[in-house]
Amino acid sequence: MNKPADFDNVQEFINIPQLPPGGYICRIIGVQETTAKSSGAEMLKIGVDIAEGEFKGHFQRLFDSDNRPDKKWRAVVNQLTYATDGSNTTNRGFKTFVTSVQKSNNGFQVQWGNKFAACFKGKLVGVVFRREGWIDDNGELRFTTKPAWFHSVDEIRQGVPVPEDKIPDDVVDYISDNNIPVPAAPVQNPANNFPQNYDLSDFEDVGTGDLPF
Repeated sequence: MNKPADFDNVQEFINIPQLPPGGYICRIIGVQETTAKSSGAEMLKIGVDIAEGEFKGHFQRLFDSDNRPDKKWRAVVNQLTYATDGSNTTNRGFKTFVTSVQKSNNGFQVQWGNKFAACFKGKLVGVVFRREGWIDDNGELRFTTKPAWFHSVDEIRQGVPVPEDKIPDDVVDYISDNNIPVPAAPVQNPANNFPQNYDLSDFEDVGTGDLPF
């Protein structure tokens, strides 16, 4: 067999353990102001990575191991700015994000206006992750661990409940119709996730251009 021309440039598969669901102390890698595709509603895309413990830098490793040209950051929260009832009132999830960052970073002040999104980059925040179920092309049940909502760092350190899996109705029906067992979620080890001291100096920026959301 002849050596393929691009052999030396192709990255091999890397075994990166799945992130267990639960609460983590995270670093915000970037915030992007945008609009929802379906409704055009004002929203934020908030990218995070694990800042402490056994899984520190987890999503950076996933990003670096993906050699697809259109790769995306895998820990992003889409947060609407206003409530969905048409009242033009602040969305509670948006308020929770902002106040969680304020509580997690001494002296942090929100910079409303043109510098709003940029002021969050590099800040700490608590994030609860949960598993989301889906069916792959072979008809097998798979799970992806995704960020779901925000807390302050102190709230995460004190302990938060591990959320239930999010499984869409069509996936639930498929599981039931085909008698597919649902595997238990991996167990999070709080002792490894929350050391008393942390150092963010070895985090890498994902890029200097547009955020890979």
